Amino acid sequence: MAETEQKTLLERARLLVGTLDEMTGLMAVLRRQQLEQEAYATVTRLALGALLRAQPEEVRARVAARLSEPPEGLLGPGTPPDSPLGRAVLEEARRMAAALAPER
Repeated sequence: MAETEQKTLLERARLLVGTLDEMTGLMAVLRRQQLEQEAYATVTRLALGALLRAQPEEVRARVAARLSEPPEGLLGPGTPPDSPLGRAVLEEARRMAAALAPER
């Protein structure tokens, strides 16, 4: 292999390593943002649940009824119920409605 070819390959390898380093850094940033969003959502869910449980039964029943609507009713007509977001919203609404149900 000629020296010029070796230099070209070496330069390509350096570029590839740089690109991989950039991609790894970006993935770390995205993961950190995801964890922050999950933490925010968890705290929000806990706070909202505590607030709703402190409400009179009538208010809790109205909220539970609203949560039993299909995803289109919660997010609007642009979100199909069989989409990943629609399914996730429906599942979360079910969990929250179950948490609001009166204890027996």
